[in-house]
Amino acid sequence: MFEDLYRRRAYRALHTSGPLAQERERFLRFLASEGFSRDTLIRTAYLILCVARMIDLTTNDSVTISQLQKAARAWTRSRLYTSRARGGSRTRARRRFVRAATTWLRFMNRLREPMAKRLQHEDLVSDYAHWMESERGLAASTIWHRCDTIRGFLSWYEPRRPSLTAICLKDIDAFIACDKHRRWSRDLVRRKLTDLRGFLRYVALRGHCNPSIPAGIRGPRVYRYSNLPLGPKPEEVKRLLDSMNTDRPVDIRDRAMIMLCAAYGLRGCEVLRLKLEDIDWERDELHIVRTKNNVISTFRLVPAVGNAIYRYLKEVRPRCLRKEVFVTLPAPHHAMVRMHHVVARRLKALGIAAPLATPHGIRHTLACHLMSKNRPLKVIADILGHRSINSTRIYAKVDLAGLRHVALLDLGGVL
Repeated sequence: MFEDLYRRRAYRALHTSGPLAQERERFLRFLASEGFSRDTLIRTAYLILCVARMIDLTTNDSVTISQLQKAARAWTRSRLYTSRARGGSRTRARRRFVRAATTWLRFMNRLREPMAKRLQHEDLVSDYAHWMESERGLAASTIWHRCDTIRGFLSWYEPRRPSLTAICLKDIDAFIACDKHRRWSRDLVRRKLTDLRGFLRYVALRGHCNPSIPAGIRGPRVYRYSNLPLGPKPEEVKRLLDSMNTDRPVDIRDRAMIMLCAAYGLRGCEVLRLKLEDIDWERDELHIVRTKNNVISTFRLVPAVGNAIYRYLKEVRPRCLRKEVFVTLPAPHHAMVRMHHVVARRLKALGIAAPLATPHGIRHTLACHLMSKNRPLKVIADILGHRSINSTRIYAKVDLAGLRHVALLDLGGVL
């Protein structure tokens, strides 16, 4: 591997004569197989050589993060800290040192990972998650969000009281009212309390909590259809798509992602979960697995969207074993996990101040556009993947022309 990276014999000798040369070379071959560029491999080879010289790895002992940080500080004060390592502050250099060392040592199974603090009631949370999956059939994302709320509450509650049998409604109020939660909206507070109420009801059935506690949890009143869809305007979405019609790889990928939201009203997570086999190029069909109900929706592949996806697959998408359509462009290539920042960053760069600058905002834009074209609510619900038409009625509030027509109706003295 060193022969492939370095043309000068002196550089090759420097790396082959250093400590743990075989282990370093095996790690670099692994990175090359993951698609890392030659420049990245050269920088990593230099950093892990410095790691091997600054830390005694000849023993079988594992290394802690604190040892790596101490070695990084010593490295920036030594002769090994050459011009090749510079290009920024010493703080940034230490971060690069620790990052490269962490990845290499984890690859060799020589890193002592910090032990996460285990919750006292972690077993109850795990049992509740299994119950939600097996008995209620909830989606994995829903279970994760609910357990995240519960763990956040338990992390706050356990240092204050020994067990859940001592919990009272004042504890719930104090948790919601603590400083870091004061910026929560009414709807978010309601959802958090709903998650806690479900968990405490499950715990009460197993005798670990007073049954009156979950029954007494009441969230703030949130009126149905109280909020208007707040996505960007249709002309702003078109302006956003036109701004990405370039030859830059990241623009080609992001444009295909946002076009799926704009044309089909997909949620951001549905775009990121799209698999290669979900696109039927022979029949020009697109199969979408809905996030909330796992129903498969089939759409006709719009030529503009199909061309954008095809261009991304042909020119931009790196060769990797991932089944997801949209993956990260820099190595290591893995499925993208968030699409929120893609939309928000690009709208902000264009000076578009949409209240909901997210993929869901673009989903709202499509629904409002269909409503303005007098499409039936049932059709809009099918496009958006709503199980109930009641979820689609909120978009009737933005059909101002239709509402104005209703207000001007002459009821002929019926009332």
